[in-house]
Formats: sequence, C-alpha cells, structure tokens
Amino acid sequence: MRQSNPYSISPIAAAGSAALATPAVALAQEEGSSLSIEEIIVTARKREESAQGIPASIQAIPESMLKEMGALSTEDYARFIPSITWRKTSGAGSQQLIFRGVNDGPDSFIATSSAGMYLDETSITSIGDQPDIRMMDIARVEALAGPQGTLFGASAQAGTLRIITNQPDTSQFEASVDATMFTGQMGDTSYSLTGIVNIPLVEDVFAIRIAAQSAKDGGYISNVRGHTPDTWFGQTPAEANAYYSGAWGWGAPRLEWGNLANDDVVEENWNSAEFLNPRISALWNVNENWTLTAAYHYGDTESQGS
Repeated sequence: MRQSNPYSISPIAAAGSAALATPAVALAQEEGSSLSIEEIIVTARKREESAQGIPASIQAIPESMLKEMGALSTEDYARFIPSITWRKTSGAGSQQLIFRGVNDGPDSFIATSSAGMYLDETSITSIGDQPDIRMMDIARVEALAGPQGTLFGASAQAGTLRIITNQPDTSQFEASVDATMFTGQMGDTSYSLTGIVNIPLVEDVFAIRIAAQSAKDGGYISNVRGHTPDTWFGQTPAEANAYYSGAWGWGAPRLEWGNLANDDVVEENWNSAEFLNPRISALWNVNENWTLTAAYHYGDTESQGS
C-alpha cells in the first residue's frame, strides 16, 4: 500500500518521519520526487517479520536512512527514535542509553543496566556506560521499548537496542568505499573513511565480508593557560603564607601562590577522538536447513578528554 503526501519536506525530516510512521509510506521531498519505504524486515523477536505486523513498540531505521542522515554513531540516529534518550558520559566511545525515561544514574557501576544493547545476536551490555558502535556496514538499527526480559534477559527491563550488521552474500561480489570530511570555524577537521568488500568464494555456499573504518572526530575545546591565584581573599602571598603557617602549620612552600601553571597541558582543540574499526565475517550454507556464520569485531578508540 502506498500513500501520497502533498507536503514538501527536507531529507532529514523525511528520515525522522519515516522512523515514526508505519513502514509502508511514501514521503515527497520535492515536486516530482519521493522517498518511499515499502517494508522493513526486522528480527527483534528472533525471526524475520515485517515491522508493520508486530503488535509491539518497535522502531527500526534501515541502512538507506542511516546513510541518508549521515549517521556515524549512536548520537546521530538516536534522536530519530522516540523511546530513546542518548547521553554521552565519559567521552568518545561510551554512552548511556535511556529507554522510556528509566535512568540508572550517571555513575551506576554496581547495578545491572536497565537498557540492553546487542550487536547482531551478541549482547554487549555492560554495567555503567554502554559502547558506542560506529555505523559501519550496518543493515538496520532496531529499538524495542521494554520490558523485554523474556527475549533479552535482565538488562532489558526498560528496552533493548539491536544493531544488525550486513551479512556475507554468497551470490555476488560487492565492493564500496565511502569517504566523508567536514569541518567547522572553531574546530579541527573531522573525517571518516570506510571500505567494504564481499567475496563469494564458493557461489551460493561460502562467502566472506570485510569492512574497515578509520575515522577522526576533530576537537573543538581548547585547554587555555592558567595559574594558581596571586592572592587569597585580598591577602598577598607573603601574608597568606604567614597566616596559614601560623594557624594550621602549613609550610609556605606548599602553597606556591601564583607560581603553579598548566603550561605542559595547554593545547588547542584538545578533545579529539580517533577510531579504528575492522570487522571480518564468514557465512557457510551447510545445507538447505543449516547456515553457519562467524564474525570477528574489533574497535579501538583513542580520545583526549572527557
């Protein structure tokens, strides 16, 4: 079923509207053109089925929309999922997922997370912060508002976020390269370079898929020069040293009034982050009833500040 929309909207608005609406929808971007999604197949309930036919609160963003919005991390697509609140905590590579307003607190390191996170069929839920998975060769993102304990265990009372990668294709060869670069007036240049290759070694039987990404988020916060105060409540360094030495027994050399500076850590655009993410997966169609899939995921993030 296809429905026409007479209103003109931007690509970003189209992505947001489609994430909220039913999968069968047509959105007009400009006069004479349209962005349409006829059906989204999800595996949120451990089997393939249409998102439109599931009697549950599920939002799914397919690969085409992730590319349309230029999503590189959770921050980019979480704003289009109504049930999720995303919060960056201790810097690049870590985050807190909040479903339906159920918050574990900013430093919950002793309790099981109330929001589950999966990469394909593997749970990557951790206590405290959750990993920020880069959007590299991703088939779709599925968000299931909780409770989802029956399907996904204890760490899914508020909800579960599932990131589904593209699987090896045994029928055809595929290769692609995607490069992005952007900058701002007050920050360093950022970039992302992603390469993907799919190789069917035995047609319809065995294939491998390799994806790799090198990226950098340029910093935009500068660590400026500073030093300890020259006076303390109007007192000169000599007066303050004499006072504290007599009142509490502090030695004058410990106070270093006006002499301690941060020259060794002064730096412009200090809070940059670099990412390196390779992934190798293999698929073997053993017979008509059995398929074996193996995958190796690696992610390295180096950041310079919280």
